[in-house]
Amino acid sequence: MTNPIEIATFEVKKNDWTDTRINSTSFDGNLEEDQVLFAIDRFALTANNISYCLAGDTLGYWQFFPTTDGYGRVPAMGYANVAASNHSEIKVGDRFWGFYPMSNYLIVQAGNVSASGFSDAVLIDKT
Repeated sequence: MTNPIEIATFEVKKNDWTDTRINSTSFDGNLEEDQVLFAIDRFALTANNISYCLAGDTLGYWQFFPTTDGYGRVPAMGYANVAASNHSEIKVGDRFWGFYPMSNYLIVQAGNVSASGFSDAVLIDKT
């Protein structure tokens, strides 16, 4: 992928869920080693999303997709397709189920890759 894309992510103020914003960033299309770009296809909105906000700091849900200025990115279970990959074992077009932010794209650092999936190495390094 060489064309820049706009990544738009829904965020909520951690201490006032009525205060929301769309955080937009531009991605130049260049992935670092072992990075994968997901095009988020769909995600579920359930009562669990509220639980993730409520327990965000206590159970670490806000740490999954960190942001700034007192805002948080609500995790949601969903599906995403690999739009670009710089990892030898993860191919463009592969489809994955997992935790995603409420966004159109997500860039991850693939680690612990196996036949059943992988982990985001950025999250692994933070624990």
